[in-house]
Amino acid sequence: MSRGWSLTGRLTRRLALSITGGWLAVVFIGALVIAHDMNELLNAAMKGEAKLVLELLATREDAPSLPLAQGERTRIVLGDRVLTDAPWSPLAADGYREAEGWHVLRLSQGERSIEIGQPSAMRRNEMFESARAFALLMLPFLALVLLVSWLTLTRGAAPATRFADRLAGRDARDLSRIEDTDLPRELQPIPQALNQYLARIEVLIAAERAFVGHAAHELRTPIAAARAEVQAVALESGQPEMAARLEPVLGRLAATVERLLQLARAEAGLGDDRARADLVTVLRLLVSEVGAGQVVFDDGDIEGAWVAMDGDLLGILLGNLIGNARTHGTGRVEIGLAPGPRVCIRNPVARGAAFHPGRFEKGAGSSGTGLGLSIVEAIAGQNGIVTGFDVAAGLATARLDFSAIAVSAPPVPPASGGL
Repeated sequence: MSRGWSLTGRLTRRLALSITGGWLAVVFIGALVIAHDMNELLNAAMKGEAKLVLELLATREDAPSLPLAQGERTRIVLGDRVLTDAPWSPLAADGYREAEGWHVLRLSQGERSIEIGQPSAMRRNEMFESARAFALLMLPFLALVLLVSWLTLTRGAAPATRFADRLAGRDARDLSRIEDTDLPRELQPIPQALNQYLARIEVLIAAERAFVGHAAHELRTPIAAARAEVQAVALESGQPEMAARLEPVLGRLAATVERLLQLARAEAGLGDDRARADLVTVLRLLVSEVGAGQVVFDDGDIEGAWVAMDGDLLGILLGNLIGNARTHGTGRVEIGLAPGPRVCIRNPVARGAAFHPGRFEKGAGSSGTGLGLSIVEAIAGQNGIVTGFDVAAGLATARLDFSAIAVSAPPVPPASGGL
């Protein structure tokens, strides 16, 4: 299952791209400014050298010796004489020119003129080095801004993350109100909508519980009355065979109605979420109802095995498994309790026997309703109980692992008394 996209991650990426884009724009503009200033500075230096040469030519007839910058070349013309030559073609007018890979300044005074040139590649390299140094100086600033932005977004999303963790940790049956005091205004509608949704669910569950309770009464009573009426009519008419024929039919109908009501209750998740039940006590009650000799219970010397589960639902769960074992088995049912707690229900079965977990699914010739294992799976799934079923070597085994909902024994209430 996909985990979906991260709001913090998406915002961080977009902000990082925006900041980086702005940083690149600043560096680019800064590089242009540096290039312009470097060009002005180099031009000013060339102009100063040219003026100095012209001043020196006013007092001498030969080319003066000057400490030129690296790579610079000069062409000095005095009248019709060329005192020093240069590798570019002579310029016809004063000013700065790009000529044959050189950046040249021509300056003249009367019959004297001088051309000073610097390699264009050298000037570009100087400008590039300056721009690179500026970019490197700006890198720590970019890293700092990105770090501060990431920390701000992460801490800003922390309330939403805590809220999501609280929701993930809630029990599926917990319909209590979700607190939203830690969330910013922009996220307040989420818990408000969830609370409204939970309130509607609670109303629906309450209505379903009421329906199940009324249906149990309204369905059981007519069936019981019909069975009594059949027996009365058979006695009055002197035809007991009629009651013998109808009694099994009504018995199966009553069993089916009972299982359907149990399935409805199991799927509705009815029961007290805060309840605790003792496996040892429930199993002993179920075994005592069946009768001695038909079911054997080995408690493993465990005095109490408490689980976070409604006692009625636990009775329905274990009762269906025991009833299923008695109905479809060929011998005594054995129940074992082990630490965990874990329950194992085992009984011998005929060849070809198998578990049928599907709703209304049952083996050929079965007299059951086909709902027992559906009820077991529904209750186990809603209460975090791990189930396992297998048939091997003529034995059918049902295993229940209650480890996930095991709890300590509830405290014994203090005895009331007085003087």
